[in-house]
Parts: sequence; structure tokens; C-alpha cells
Amino acid sequence: MIGYDPKQFAVYFNKVWQNDIQLSVQLCRQFQIDPAKIISHHEGFLLGLATNHKDPEHWWKYYGKTMDDFRQQVKTILDAGD
Repeated sequence: MIGYDPKQFAVYFNKVWQNDIQLSVQLCRQFQIDPAKIISHHEGFLLGLATNHKDPEHWWKYYGKTMDDFRQQVKTILDAGD
């Protein structure tokens, strides 16, 4: 993005990232979902399961995050029993 400064939104990004992690942990517990099965809209589109939203990957790259990072963090929390 032209003129986009990720540092300007880092606090907001980290809050959203943590909220999304906590929601996913809650849903995985409630519905016995393996975190490895969590997919983004874009991944769902590639599998023929969803419409193509490039979120969240297009935003996460500015903060060095990937869907694999997301899934791993959810798994880590679930494994710890937090």
C-alpha cells in the first residue's frame, strides 16, 4: 500500500490479533475443532469452500504474521489449557 505505515496501527493490530486468537480458542474448545483445521476466507476459497476474501493475510504480512502463526498460537493456548 502506498503510504501505509504498519507501525501506526501496531497497537490496534495486536489487539485484533489477540481477540481473534481468543475467539478461535473458545470456538475450538466449544466445538472440539482441531486448530489445524482453521482456515481463512482466502484458504477456503482456494479449497472451493468460500468466497475470495484476501483477509486477513493481506494485512498480517505487514506484521510478520501468517495463518500458520495464527493456528500455532491457538494450538499453543489449547495445549497449555489456558
